[in-house]
Amino acid sequence: MTNAISLLQNKLEGYKEYFSILSYQKHLRRIRKFQPVILSLKRIIMMNSALKQYKESSMNSNFSRNDKGHLLIEGIDTIELGNRFGTPLYVVCEEKVRNNYRNFKKNFTKYYDKNIVAYSYKTNFLPAICTILKNEGAWAEIVSALELSIARKIQVNPSKIIFNGPCKSDEVLLEALRLGVSVINIDSLSELERLSNLIHKTGITANVGVRLHNPFEKGKIPSRFGLDIKKAFTACKLIGKNQRMNYRGIHIHLGTQITNINSYIMIIKYAADFMANLHSKLDLNTIFLNIGGGFPSHQKPLYAIDDPWPAPSLKEYASKIGSTLEANHNKINYPYLVLEPGRAIVSSSSYLITKIVAIKSIDRAGKWIILDSGLNIVPEAEYFYYKTIPASHHKGEREKVHIGGPLCMLEDIIGLNRRLPKLQEGDILVIPDVGAYNISLSWQFIKPRPNICMIHKNGVELIRKTETVDDILRLDSIPKHLITNQIAKED
Repeated sequence: MTNAISLLQNKLEGYKEYFSILSYQKHLRRIRKFQPVILSLKRIIMMNSALKQYKESSMNSNFSRNDKGHLLIEGIDTIELGNRFGTPLYVVCEEKVRNNYRNFKKNFTKYYDKNIVAYSYKTNFLPAICTILKNEGAWAEIVSALELSIARKIQVNPSKIIFNGPCKSDEVLLEALRLGVSVINIDSLSELERLSNLIHKTGITANVGVRLHNPFEKGKIPSRFGLDIKKAFTACKLIGKNQRMNYRGIHIHLGTQITNINSYIMIIKYAADFMANLHSKLDLNTIFLNIGGGFPSHQKPLYAIDDPWPAPSLKEYASKIGSTLEANHNKINYPYLVLEPGRAIVSSSSYLITKIVAIKSIDRAGKWIILDSGLNIVPEAEYFYYKTIPASHHKGEREKVHIGGPLCMLEDIIGLNRRLPKLQEGDILVIPDVGAYNISLSWQFIKPRPNICMIHKNGVELIRKTETVDDILRLDSIPKHLITNQIAKED
């Protein structure tokens, strides 16, 4: 009963935030349909609102404050960081990246020691972060020419590179072949044909795997990834017949923020049956069972979800996945379990330091705090709840405010109906848990992307400089006839 109430409360909280955002956007009709639900369950929503306020006021376990009341990240004053490097400013903690990886590896090794952890480069492809994880022993999971170049730049051993993705050009496939990457997981039969042609032309032998489509999807958007079971069998048969292809295994990826462990259990059983079929009918032995990523961060979804929340512990994922593999060992003969975590490794490793540039109250729109950062550098704020913590200690009552960014777009919102102390223009806020996808998905709409610094045992240093206008425009050119026409008009 308690679990049911908790699930209901989580859903209602998601609806509430959902309604708040939509009220500032375009879809007011959707709200009206849910008004009876909201009104009839008003008490539970109020309880959740109080809970959210408590969470907002609580201190992240990685934080502390100095004698001045300034917020510290690993002992470093966040206000001094903002003054030194400017705001907005991403802050990456090296030790947190290392500890997250070690904890992930330790948990899965305890329950299934024949495992490979390949960090998902797309989650945050900063070369400094990728280098930390390479040094910790992580493999590289890549999906693009960009990420392959990063892996090469930081000298990842090609035998520790897993190449996934639905869009591999002939050029990048050829580069991967020449490097001798660990495995190329094909996403379509046409990709397999192109790869076969390249192998025939070059005489290079390749290690090849097949991505299976997930038949248990329940999302509203159908997935385009992988091959259905019949086409996957055909692909494996073609790989087995090709003398210059070594069949290596199966790749499956469920998605992001997977909080229902049963999703992993079902897909492992499904893959085990398929692998047993490959062995019995094609005499193919699966070396890698790659179940992808999806292991969640602590970021609470902004909208209501059907799956459990909060997410299970990492130990629960590891123990249930490990026990499922053990239970199916007669079908799969103990392959390497390949895991491709992203969020679980880097989300909590990074913070954003941002400054209040304006505060204003608007009739019927409430009180707004405007920051020098928005969806341009925290794009995940459209989907997840991000805490906003004042860098200076403030006493006294809290007030309800909305927090918006600097972009000229209505949906540039970091949070609505937040309870914060009375702040002033120029005050600094710290947003934790920004390490996953925010940097990778950031863009230069209205503002260039900011400095990124790293805290490590020897101090603090920049690992990426703020973009300049020249950085942004250096690839652009203006046709000469436009410039000539302009000069002629001025004359």
